Amino acid sequence: MGKVTGFLEFERLEEGYEPVEKRVKNYKEFVIGLKPEEAKTQGARCMDCGTPFCNNGCPVNNIIPDFNELVFQGDWKNAIEVLHSTNNFPEFTGRICPAPCEAACTLNVADDAVGIKSIEHAIIDRAWQEGWVKPRPASHKTGKKVAVVGSGPAGMAAAQQLARAGHDVTLFEKNDRIGGLLRYGIPDFKMEKSHIDRRAEQLVAEGKPVDENRRNRVDERESAGQCGRQFLDRAVEQHVHQTGVDDAQRHQTGPGTRCLGHR
Repeated sequence: MGKVTGFLEFERLEEGYEPVEKRVKNYKEFVIGLKPEEAKTQGARCMDCGTPFCNNGCPVNNIIPDFNELVFQGDWKNAIEVLHSTNNFPEFTGRICPAPCEAACTLNVADDAVGIKSIEHAIIDRAWQEGWVKPRPASHKTGKKVAVVGSGPAGMAAAQQLARAGHDVTLFEKNDRIGGLLRYGIPDFKMEKSHIDRRAEQLVAEGKPVDENRRNRVDERESAGQCGRQFLDRAVEQHVHQTGVDDAQRHQTGPGTRCLGHR
């Protein structure tokens, strides 16, 4: 992977930053990503590890040595394909992930780790610039419907994968816009919200309806507890129908079960 002697020849290169006098005038991102040649040099530092611990250190198991090699070879289009094979939204992780992959990098034992996060950042930014990130609607439909509740990164990724498998997916969100913690917990100088917006557009283009502002359409008199009890009622009634256990037996099963019969 990379250049066989690359880790001996090249030093780790960090991403740059906008000057302070520019940063203080807005809340936009101020990290300057690697240029193509700089990313190639970082890819060259990737060692031909027998066991690539970076892959296991990554929470989504990105195939890091492979996309490092592709960047080193200048094959950016296949690099984004490899990256997307395990990571639906590299522009999120390439900006805000704490990079446990780099802590696990074999080179980190006695030297500075490969700049994996900066390479990932460079790959996805170039992919958007080149127009390689496109909607991928399912080629066939299963006829099954799925509701995904919560539109944080996990909900968005789950909805995308399920829709691509051919299911009819609706992504529900209580707030007025999707993104969850990414939108309402991460400041713009870490990650601008335009990255979420264009992924939302991709989700819609792939056939995933997004139901936002769900909270405001729930009757104010219907508390969360009432909603929970109604859900449990339906679940228990289905169980009764299947097993023949009646209401009397249900209420005698122990403390706390009476609320299951609430109307």
